[in-house]
Amino acid sequence: MGGLARPVAHSGVHRSGFSEVWRQARRFSERLATTLRFFGHSGNKAAIFRDTRDKSGESWIATPVPSASRPNAPQAGAGGALYDDEKDSYLWGEGATLIKLALTDLDDTLIAFGTPSATRRSRDAIHALLAEGLHFGPVTGRLPVDMDWMFDGDEACYATGAFCNGQIVRVDGETVRTVTLDVAALERLESVLDSFDSDAYLALYHPWTAGETAYVTRRAERLLANPPETYKRSIEKIVPRVTDFPDAPEPGGTPGYVKANVQCACSRDRMVELRDLLRKEVPEFDIVFPSAVAPVLDIMPAGWNKGDGVRVLAEALGLAPDEYVAFGDSENDLAMIEAVENSVAVANASETVARAARWHIGPCAEGAVDDALVEIAAAWREGRLPSFMSERGVA
Repeated sequence: MGGLARPVAHSGVHRSGFSEVWRQARRFSERLATTLRFFGHSGNKAAIFRDTRDKSGESWIATPVPSASRPNAPQAGAGGALYDDEKDSYLWGEGATLIKLALTDLDDTLIAFGTPSATRRSRDAIHALLAEGLHFGPVTGRLPVDMDWMFDGDEACYATGAFCNGQIVRVDGETVRTVTLDVAALERLESVLDSFDSDAYLALYHPWTAGETAYVTRRAERLLANPPETYKRSIEKIVPRVTDFPDAPEPGGTPGYVKANVQCACSRDRMVELRDLLRKEVPEFDIVFPSAVAPVLDIMPAGWNKGDGVRVLAEALGLAPDEYVAFGDSENDLAMIEAVENSVAVANASETVARAARWHIGPCAEGAVDDALVEIAAAWREGRLPSFMSERGVA
């Protein structure tokens, strides 16, 4: 993201030479085509300053725009986007909040539950961002190897992201951080599961080899009598010990375990009991729900979560805290939502995530994140805040 300079504190003056550069830049691109597929226009306007010429004609003076005249306008002081009446457009001045990176959870946030992969509409929205020179990335509990089928082979959609709940962080196709799970703690967790009186089983995954997964249990007969939903659908192998499953956090790297979860064939209430038990018995891990509906518990290293993965990713791109946005819905998103300045909850988010998020948009099932991504691209092009980043705006 080296070509994107961060604006400095707003001074109230915008030089006319910059406005000419901006006008030329706006003419250069075919980028509006993707936006028109979604809105039929460039998106809702959101600005807090109106520009007027001073007597010399050499500078722009920023004066407040009455919020009543612009229904989606953010509250005064929220940023430095400048509105030019003559051109009916927005100029990004010093101090403007410009989003350069959009991050999103996948299941129940970008991709509706039961939908096999990201829709064409979602991928077009991502490319609307990328066409502006911005970054996009999934922040998910899923594996890097899963991204190929989840985005129908569109590698640009997942070249950057934080995977395995932030344990694998990649920027432009290169891995910049890997955090592994403690093997002894995994073995102890598996023993707790084998002694639990409901059907729940440790599952291990190879992050780089498609289909390389296994349940770990010494209760194979019990598993086969009442298997989790994933049995035969995505997991077939059963091994008795953690170390019977070969894994490596990096291609060709030393053995280690990155992705693990608990696959359940029991009620939600029993899953809650199990989550609390595992947190107590295996404090080396954080145990969380990745979804409000999926019968799964995610396993993460204690003290490392999606929020940490996002921080590493943003630092690798040289971004300030106000220059990126993150969307989420579930318990495993909470640390990310709490860590990110511009956090966004979809309407179907858990109550805890909804309370923690700064901004709010519509439900996943209605493509709210798609719309928000296209709005971010339009806001970058027009030098303004995205419309959902206001007290009134909802994408």
